[in-house]
Amino acid sequence: METTHYFSYLMRIWQGDDLPEKEWLASLEDPSTKQLTYFKSLEELFTFLSHKALSDKNRQLLQKNG
Repeated sequence: METTHYFSYLMRIWQGDDLPEKEWLASLEDPSTKQLTYFKSLEELFTFLSHKALSDKNRQLLQKNG
């Protein structure tokens, strides 16, 4: 049986009132560790999630082929 890997986060997004053009900010909280990660833009958030997913996919491929 194949093990399914997943990530779980509580995501918060808000507009920074004191920032130019009221840019969107974000945070992710890992519910198991309560670790908070803050992002200065939605692009930073998306980059983080993309890297997380791609690194997990690569790890799965290495385990499957190794």
